[in-house]
Order: sequence, then structure tokens, then C-alpha cells
Amino acid sequence: PRSTLFPYTTLFRSRRNVLMASQACVIVTLAVLLLVHLLPAGAAVALVLIAVLPLAACEVMQGAVVPAVVTESATPLTLGRYTSAYQVTFSIADIVCPAVVTVALHVGAAALWLPLSAVAFLDLAAVGLLARRMTALTRRVGQAPPQSASLAKRPLEADGI
Repeated sequence: PRSTLFPYTTLFRSRRNVLMASQACVIVTLAVLLLVHLLPAGAAVALVLIAVLPLAACEVMQGAVVPAVVTESATPLTLGRYTSAYQVTFSIADIVCPAVVTVALHVGAAALWLPLSAVAFLDLAAVGLLARRMTALTRRVGQAPPQSASLAKRPLEADGI
């Protein structure tokens, strides 16, 4: 859709590249948060609010890719399990991450930000490696799934409904 510029910029780009760009946004966010403890309170709050922007960009980019990759990677019999596992992992992260970030911001723990940055870099590399094996990552954002991955062709019984 052309209603907003940001989703339109990811449309028809390779899913692999979009995921790698989203991880780059996470790395930028972590780098910004690493600097927070060096600033006075007012500037630190402003910097945390600014750090939300690349993280929000990451979420928008991943939202255009991850659900499609999950559903296209599942077989008809495992689609329900794949999607529920994907949703649970994001739910757990939505609960745990704010608490971890709050503690890290309070303590100013570079010891936490640096390992998180390392994990983000590993994730960046893993997306590149996975793209060699997962055809769902090689397709473009907005590209129709192959006929075998089409939800319209799957019986409802395959998902336990």
C-alpha cells in the first residue's frame, strides 16, 4: 500500500534484505542506548525516546516479513504449530524486554548492551545464512506465496480447526 512511505519502501524488496535492515535498526538502537548512561538525566530521557524510532522501524520491517516466512515454511500439518510458536516467542519478548531494558537503563550496564549487540550481529549473520536454505526468505515482500503455501488451498483440519 502506498498510504505510508515506510511500508512502501520495503515492498518488493528481498525478505532477507528487509530482515537484515531490521537487525541493523536494532544494532543502532542498542548503540544509542549504550550512550545513555554518559548523559545527564534530561538528555538521557530524550535519547531513549529517540532510540524508540529505529526500534519501531525494525518492528514495521519485521512485521512485513516474519509472518509470511513462518506460514510459508510450515507444512499443511504444522502450520498451526509454527504460527503459535511464532506468536508465543513474540509474546514472551514483549513481556521480558521492557523489564530488561528498564533495569539496564537504570544500571547503565554496558555489560548488557554489548552482549545484546553481539546477539543482534549474530542474528544479522544468521539471516544471511538462512536465506541460502529457506526459499521463503528469498522471495520479495508482497510477492504471492507459492501455490503449495497458499492458505486458501489448505484444509481447515490440517490446523486442528
